Amino acid sequence: MASPHRRHPDHSRFFRGIGMPYSLHQCRHSFGTSLYRQTRDLLTTQDAMRHSSPTTTRGYVETTAPAATAAMDRLSATLEGRRRRGRRAPARTGEVTRTRTGVDR
Repeated sequence: MASPHRRHPDHSRFFRGIGMPYSLHQCRHSFGTSLYRQTRDLLTTQDAMRHSSPTTTRGYVETTAPAATAAMDRLSATLEGRRRRGRRAPARTGEVTRTRTGVDR
């Protein structure tokens, strides 16, 4: 694979010329990570980055251990709240459940 500097030499020169020691590729990674952190939505990030696959986008977004821990804590609190209210856990993949209004989800 060619170096991002070789692919976009004009961009790299421009960035260096304005005092930014980054390549276009590094800016793209930063954009993908920042957007994902704001939205927590991989598909939105995928669309904004114009990737055909979420697997490609996943390589651009950086996650941290504290962020993963916080997400697991939120999930745990949600499931605990459901248990306390007597509601069952979310449906398994492919399982259809009815809401109180009768709408499938």
